Parts: sequence; C-alpha cells; structure tokens
Amino acid sequence: MGYGTAFTDSAGLNVVQLSQAAQDKLLRSYFAPEGIEYDLCRIPIAGSDFSVRPYSYDDVEGDVELVNWALVEEDLNYKLPLILKAQEMSQKTIKLFGSPWSPPAWMKTNGKFNESGELLKTMWQPWSNYFVKFVEAYEAAGAPMWGLTTQNEPLSGFDD
Repeated sequence: MGYGTAFTDSAGLNVVQLSQAAQDKLLRSYFAPEGIEYDLCRIPIAGSDFSVRPYSYDDVEGDVELVNWALVEEDLNYKLPLILKAQEMSQKTIKLFGSPWSPPAWMKTNGKFNESGELLKTMWQPWSNYFVKFVEAYEAAGAPMWGLTTQNEPLSGFDD
C-alpha cells in the first residue's frame, strides 16, 4: 500500500518558515528518489489537534446546504502548496487520504469540536456532502484523494 506522513497545519506552518532551499531539501528527503520516497499521506479534513485553532470548512450554524463551505488559509497556504511540491518531486504517485477530526460543531450533539459529541442523525447527508466538497476542492487544486477515513479517533474530538 505505501508508507508516509501527514500534511498537517502544524507541519505546514513550520515548513513554510524555512528558506526555499531548506523547504526543497526537506521535501526531497521525504518524497524524491534520492530520499525515502513517501507515497502515502494523510490530510486532516479541516481542523485537528495539529491546528492552532479549531475550525471547520463551514462554521455557519445550520448551513445544511453548505453554501458557506470553503477551504481555509491552512489549506491554501500550508497543506496544498506542500502537497503540490511533494508531487512534483516524487516519481511515484502519492496516495492522499483525508481524515476528519470532527464535523462542524453545529452538526454535533454537544455543539462542540471536542468532548466526543456525536454527529446528529439529521446531519448525515450534510456531513456526506461536506466530504464530497473536500474531495472536489482538493482535486480542483491538483491534489486528488486516493481515499478517506470516516473519522480520526471518534471518541476524542480535539481541544479548542
């Protein structure tokens, strides 16, 4: 199947603070033929415990049609640019898979990102559509998904 890493907010935030030469050397060491050639990478779908803030792609309460859904600065400035660079450096196809840490708080029984609230039954379809929007947005940006998981550590949530 492969082995690899995760493109998280915290990793991206740190990598983009390096010089361009250091960024390239780091990414080559992980993804290029002269490196260890990672080819399986997880991407948190929205905020995670590797984020500096709790967030979803649609924090507008009750937006079941997801008209306010959008990628955020963490995707646009950190995750996607590094994924695209890694893809350029690799001679292998990098298999990307997305994993959410939490649905938007308004979709959960406890109304919070953390403390293990469950997805409201009335939110099953909006949550499914949320996944579709993520897959489509990343594919449009040049980072097609190979797979998805339904939830990272479903009993944990993450700290806000």
